[in-house]
Amino acid sequence: MELDFYIPDFNLAIEFDGLYWHSTAHQLNNNYHLQKTELCQQSNIQLIHIFEDEWKFKQDIVLSRLKSQLP
Repeated sequence: MELDFYIPDFNLAIEFDGLYWHSTAHQLNNNYHLQKTELCQQSNIQLIHIFEDEWKFKQDIVLSRLKSQLP
């Protein structure tokens, strides 16, 4: 597995999940996102998933959420 963005100074990772490829129809494993999040937690990394529609329609909320994770 890989991460889209990783900021080691903050132990923060960001996944940008496009709706087409990250839908359950295209996942080999229905727990893919959960497993990735749990693997990050085990490594003391907070993983934030941002879905395409959240970025497209709620960008101000997404940016606020990201800013709240940084000092």
